[in-house]
Amino acid sequence: MAIVWFDGFERYFDNTILPQYYSQATATGGVSVLASGRYDGRCLSLGSGYITQPGSTGLIRTLTSTLNNISVGAAIRLTNSTSGTVNPVITLMNGSTVIAYVGMSESQIVVSNNGAVATVTMPKIFDLTAWNYFELEVVTSLTSGSINFYFNGQVLYSTSSVPVKSTTNIIAIDSVRLSPPFGSGFNPDLYYDDFYITNTAARLGELHIAGLKPNADTAQKQWTASSGSDNYAVVNDLMSSADNTYVQTANTGDKDYYDIQDISSVTAITGNILAVGIYGAGSKSTFGPAGANLTLKSNTTEVNGTSQSLYENTLIVLPSIISETDPATSTAWTTSGVNNMQIGIRSS
Repeated sequence: MAIVWFDGFERYFDNTILPQYYSQATATGGVSVLASGRYDGRCLSLGSGYITQPGSTGLIRTLTSTLNNISVGAAIRLTNSTSGTVNPVITLMNGSTVIAYVGMSESQIVVSNNGAVATVTMPKIFDLTAWNYFELEVVTSLTSGSINFYFNGQVLYSTSSVPVKSTTNIIAIDSVRLSPPFGSGFNPDLYYDDFYITNTAARLGELHIAGLKPNADTAQKQWTASSGSDNYAVVNDLMSSADNTYVQTANTGDKDYYDIQDISSVTAITGNILAVGIYGAGSKSTFGPAGANLTLKSNTTEVNGTSQSLYENTLIVLPSIISETDPATSTAWTTSGVNNMQIGIRSS
């Protein structure tokens, strides 16, 4: 199994850089990143899409390759009544074609496959004020697929040995959409947090994604701060396309590493660490080729992300690093391993 994407929406200052991570980031009522999320971080808010049909707006993560086995999870909170309108909240797609989805209103949850909708038997009345964790395990097939839907860890819908496909017989999933609410006569928002995608139909269970920032320079300090002498202090802010604090270098191969916050300093929640993700952005200020990649160091072992060509005076996200094992030990991450790792950037 591999985690192909996860996002706690912790790293965004606003919605301006979201379209660089997502192929669609639109909602009729607006897309925003809220300061108060599910636990100790931030979350995504998708405003009401009441003048559109479901699917024409939302947050879409396009996959790097198509999948026939997938698990998707997200914490979801509906903030207001939808007047009984069932809203797709997690949709598996190929282009604009819907293959399967899970939807909700304030009173029910449904699972849709091949155009047919099944109502899920809920264990209790749906609580509008609460965060709830949705997970889908899906195997697509023209003849013998399967779907399992979990609500807060409890399986509420399961089907197997059935066609799992679009109404036009498409089974390859190339994207996942989180949707805003739609309908008429109301103006709710849908909040999303702790979102993941894997390439197998085996759920991860309820996740909490904590955002850790650089909090100190290290001995590997080859870039120069845009102001002051502390490099970490100009790169530990939240990401925005208008970011004006940075580190810089004119030399190819220069590296800048930073210590990061301990996990316990940002969350009191404990548990197994399934992966770490490194995210960042960069630009160039002069004419001529330039590039950069993100880096991760555990003990003396380094992992370099894919190099990204940079553009003049345009902030562009660098390819993320997702690491499910500690590169120094080739085993699962431990709390001490994460607390002691360093993250950084390298010019290329």
